[in-house]
Amino acid sequence: LVSCKALGVAGASLAGWYGGQLIMSLPHGEATFYSQAILECAIAAIVCIIDMIIGIAGEWLCQIPPIDGPESPKMKTATQRNRYAAAATKSATQSKV
Repeated sequence: LVSCKALGVAGASLAGWYGGQLIMSLPHGEATFYSQAILECAIAAIVCIIDMIIGIAGEWLCQIPPIDGPESPKMKTATQRNRYAAAATKSATQSKV
């Protein structure tokens, strides 16, 4: 989970970095150095976006379903229902005696 979180955060930040470098290099695209830098930044940004998506999907897959303990709203209502049912059956058996 921690590595997926790190992959998502690092992918997002590096995609922003390479995207910014790409935008800054676009006006100078006719120079050989900048055209190569534009290509490299575009590839790096795409790979970082893919890494970010993989990290987010992995983090989603690592979620643990909630445990329905005594503090859970579902368990509280079930416990109250059980109490009311027990009280109702107790009073019904007492009235028969």
